[in-house]
Amino acid sequence: VDDINADTIGHVLCKLEATTAAEATTTLSGHALLRAALSRTVVVAQALGMTSVEPVFVVQHALLPLFLQMGLKPDKHFVKVTIPGSLLDAALQPPVSSLVHQPDGLSTAAGRHDYVTHGMLLPLSLCGGSVADWCRGLDQSDDAVAYALELAEFIYSQASQGRWKIALLLPLAWRGRWEEGEWRDTTQWFKQHIEESLGKIPGKLLKMVTTLDEAQLLASPQPADMAVVVVRVGAVSVRDDASLTSALSESRLPLFVFELATRCRPSVALPKLMHAFTVVKFELARRYGFCAVDQPPVETYKRLVAKMRSETGAVDGFVKALRAGDLLSSRASSAAIDLCVPAESDQFADGWQLSFGGALGGDAHAGSAELAAEMQRHSLDASKWQDVLVGVHLLATRRHGCGLYGEYIYYGNLSQGDEAQALRTLLVSEGAHMLWRGTLGSFADVGKGPAVGHSTHAMGKQGSVLTLALLPSEHATPHASLAAMSHEYQEQNALAAVMALAGYDLDTNGELCKPGHDGLALLLRIPRNDAASRAVLCAALRRVGDVLRSRRGIS
Repeated sequence: VDDINADTIGHVLCKLEATTAAEATTTLSGHALLRAALSRTVVVAQALGMTSVEPVFVVQHALLPLFLQMGLKPDKHFVKVTIPGSLLDAALQPPVSSLVHQPDGLSTAAGRHDYVTHGMLLPLSLCGGSVADWCRGLDQSDDAVAYALELAEFIYSQASQGRWKIALLLPLAWRGRWEEGEWRDTTQWFKQHIEESLGKIPGKLLKMVTTLDEAQLLASPQPADMAVVVVRVGAVSVRDDASLTSALSESRLPLFVFELATRCRPSVALPKLMHAFTVVKFELARRYGFCAVDQPPVETYKRLVAKMRSETGAVDGFVKALRAGDLLSSRASSAAIDLCVPAESDQFADGWQLSFGGALGGDAHAGSAELAAEMQRHSLDASKWQDVLVGVHLLATRRHGCGLYGEYIYYGNLSQGDEAQALRTLLVSEGAHMLWRGTLGSFADVGKGPAVGHSTHAMGKQGSVLTLALLPSEHATPHASLAAMSHEYQEQNALAAVMALAGYDLDTNGELCKPGHDGLALLLRIPRNDAASRAVLCAALRRVGDVLRSRRGIS
């Protein structure tokens, strides 16, 4: 669980209780049911890299106190799998026991590059998978490596010609989907593997597009800056519509079909595909002339979060500093605000507040003035956050044209339960499909924070992205035991992500600075994820699309 909110973790606890109740020989409820469920549970705190804070936070602020409250001993229920010396390793000391990172006792694979350590093999084995098949899949022949290099050549060639948006179409069974009330998405591994590894040079973009399917790609007009990679895996692809692949081959979109052997079992095919994309990653890095292993842009937002967590008042200090510069606020109130002068009050009406990192130019106030002029040009009302949202989109599209892409990040539960499904569906359908593909002819990522900070922000720091981060003031609490869980870490991550994407960092003295990166990120505070809030958000996204279409003469 990489989520750090009571909503997601609460759903997991409810599932544990439901399973326990179904298998119990006597009727259990309340405290007794929770204790019975936890007594048969092992928590594996897992960090595949050195600087991951999320597992530390979840254990220390949610799970460990709960187990102790139930009278359960940590040494019986908590295990850590991580690299020696990592933040997780330092934070969780005995009686929490430790498993070696790799079966051979070494730590030569880590983070997104890891698909061979206990962090990957234990879940595979516990879910009934075959470790032997996994190892067979990783035993690649010279021909298999050469085939992966062909894919790397295709991607490099397309990106060199300006087609840096690579639509990745895995078999339907491996694409993002809701199953048993949970979001499951194999494509996210491949997306993060490429983007976090290769997001190093400002202006050099390579995006793995996973929110568009064949039908959306084939819709007119077809984007001129996009290419398509279709992955076909024998037994897994039998449910796929081969006619759609044929239609793609007849379209104007450059296409590469990467096909694994027809008789290749899924348990062997997935590690084969992971290995192939690892070859692709390193070959592209070689072509670009840098190392694929490190992640400088990701460390930027981690530094900002660390400062907020280590210094009392750091969050308030950052907000104050930003308001003296170019992170301004628009409030849904009767009082209009001057977009060139930050508002003084911290209060906002009806639980809605839009803040924007105005990295619209090297000079903060000039960028704000440009946005104000854009809004005046289109008769938009600066007192309404919905109109400010429209104005930022207008300005961004005028500057970047079709080279712009979008990103929606929700800093809360986007993977468990009905409310999460409703919000993700809204962001994909109204945001990624209707607004970004249908109106702007591009695409948008949809993800949850803080995990998305690893998946896409290394590439996001290279420019051309308009990010809308959503932060609820209230998180649902489906399990009463987590009612007191703090959500400040969630807010810190949301603020840090927006700051990092807008170009902020810490200098060598730990002071806030802006080294020159020009990004555009917005933070929208919403009351909560419920039907009423989703209706307001849906109307706001549709208004952006309506105004953009009217300015372009699109019906």
